[in-house]
Amino acid sequence: MRGFWLLVHVLGFTLWLGAGIATMIAGLTAKRFAPAERLAAYRVMSAVFRMVVAPGVVGVLVGGFVLSAPYMRGDVPGWLGLMMGAGGLGALIVLFVVVPTAARLGRLELDPRGELPEVFPRLRKTQIISASIAGGLGIVALIAGTRACVAVRLTNRLPVLQRLCTGQSPHLGRRAEHISAPSSISA
Repeated sequence: MRGFWLLVHVLGFTLWLGAGIATMIAGLTAKRFAPAERLAAYRVMSAVFRMVVAPGVVGVLVGGFVLSAPYMRGDVPGWLGLMMGAGGLGALIVLFVVVPTAARLGRLELDPRGELPEVFPRLRKTQIISASIAGGLGIVALIAGTRACVAVRLTNRLPVLQRLCTGQSPHLGRRAEHISAPSSISA
């Protein structure tokens, strides 16, 4: 079951960060469009946030809670605390600021003069700042988790490597006895 929740967690942050970066590029590209086309691009980005990013963030949160439950009985390792804190805060910013702002941007219509509505720059600035903060926190969480995986693998293997290199391994010792020269051969 742990494998399933790990898949949900990894798939979730892939959707979150991948779609977030894609919408960032789309927003930068849309700056050059005429007002009507620019609002159409924001409608598409709104749909991406609602249908891809938000479910991804929910998957990250649910999968993260399930995967971290065994660690909650005692002290939480530093890497896990950083991953949970940064990822959780970033996910909450996405759910309660970024997605609602994207939905509002997606519902905007041209004003009677055929220009962008007056509220557009404020909503766009809110979207840029909050999505950047949430994405940055998501990347910090990703790095904390990735570094932890590497550190766990190294510390799990390091004692074995140390014993093998120093000849203190029970397996190496038995093998060395079988390989050593018979006692009848003198030097």
